[in-house]
Amino acid sequence: MDQLYSKSKCTIVLVTFLSDSIIEKCIENLGNEREIIIIENSNRQKFKNKIQEKFKNVKCYLMGYDAGYPAAANYGISLVKSDYVFLMNPDTFPIQDCIDKLEFYADKDITAPLFFPITIRGNNKISNDFGFFNKKKINIIDEKKIKIDYSNGNAILINKKFFEKKYIFDDNIFLQFDDTELCWRLKKLKKDIYMIVDAKVKHLEGKSHEQKYDFELKKEVWWHNGWSHIYLAKKHFTIRKLIFVAFEKIFVSITKSIICLILFKIRSSKLYFFNFYGALCSLVNTNSFYRSKIDIN
Repeated sequence: MDQLYSKSKCTIVLVTFLSDSIIEKCIENLGNEREIIIIENSNRQKFKNKIQEKFKNVKCYLMGYDAGYPAAANYGISLVKSDYVFLMNPDTFPIQDCIDKLEFYADKDITAPLFFPITIRGNNKISNDFGFFNKKKINIIDEKKIKIDYSNGNAILINKKFFEKKYIFDDNIFLQFDDTELCWRLKKLKKDIYMIVDAKVKHLEGKSHEQKYDFELKKEVWWHNGWSHIYLAKKHFTIRKLIFVAFEKIFVSITKSIICLILFKIRSSKLYFFNFYGALCSLVNTNSFYRSKIDIN
């Protein structure tokens, strides 16, 4: 397989965790023209064997445990021999020639480290989760390529040469804000990040895992949303802005948890509490320890 795809400019990397219900549809959508590397955050040998037997252009590697998204992504990217990496979630579906379009612009600007496609959400509306950190308005009318500071990381074309042999994501983060943290680092280096308007992906949101695990994984996501947001603020913001972000995060999450509890919205109350708990742990410099209580053996 390595020899077959040695001349390809782009390798696809997927990070999975209990993604059995959607991974085959994802691979089928990607086709067989590019090498696909799957990094599975478990030690499930049956999952690996099944995928590799069915899809000849796919190589699956097991982390051995749930290592989190950044660590798994870094490992997957380290295995890539091509110039570009298209890193994506398993519930993301590139539309038409999305990757080719991203490659085209990456070839034209070899100094830019990241290229994002437009994300179409499950309701068929364009995701607004991109822009400038200073909240400056972006007008994408009649533009094919727009300069941005950040975007949602469900799909990214990465110029691997820019990063050399360095890890790309901060693996102190387990989940959430890993893409934003990367964009902050690149902004500090004064590097251009682009969104390619005519390159599009459909993101199903929250469909990358078995639905029976949904609430357990939501607790994990909400805890790490709180933890990673404060970690990001401590790493990249001024003390004044950190205090504002931390106060807002903690106050809003615990207030909403109490309100939901009063209204007998028990699950929502738990999620907001986990958000509060994660933020508080991060603020007092506790590592990102929380993991979902799922037996995957």
